[in-house]
Amino acid sequence: LERALKLVADKEKKGMALKTPVRLNKATGKESSVPLAFSKLNWGAFMQDYYLSLVRRGPKYTTDMVNMAH
Repeated sequence: LERALKLVADKEKKGMALKTPVRLNKATGKESSVPLAFSKLNWGAFMQDYYLSLVRRGPKYTTDMVNMAH
C-alpha cells in the first residue's frame, strides 16, 4: 500500500496520467483493459478482505500508512 501511494503521488507531481494495463484478447487479437478493470466482479473479494483488515486494525493504522507515504 505504501509503495502504491508513493507511485501515485510521484505520477501526480510529474503530471503524468495513470493508465490501466492492457491484455491481449486471444479471441479478437485486440488489446483490452477490461480484465484488469476496477470492478466488483474483478476486485470485490479482495476489497472486502482489505476493508475488514483496515477495520480490524483501526483508523490509526490507516493514518500512519498514509503519513509514511508522504
